[in-house]
Amino acid sequence: METQHSINLIDNIFTPSEANDVLITIIRNKINFHNLEIFSLEERNGENIERSKKRLEELHESNKKLLKIIDFAEKNNFNLKVFSSIEIEFTNK
Repeated sequence: METQHSINLIDNIFTPSEANDVLITIIRNKINFHNLEIFSLEERNGENIERSKKRLEELHESNKKLLKIIDFAEKNNFNLKVFSSIEIEFTNK
């Protein structure tokens, strides 16, 4: 099997409301994932949670930026053309 893969996740034009539904949901799910990860790591003998905390901060910033973009599009009667792909690569454990 190949070691690198690319998956086209989003490729569409959205109204600001649709973009909000799709993109904010993705970010919120990632935020929830990291919140659970932090909780789980803390429960297991206080394992290092710095990586998850840092990623959580980045996601909150991305969420704020995305909300500003969507708000601008809404106020200026724009739609949003969104492309997103996922790049996957196998690595050794």
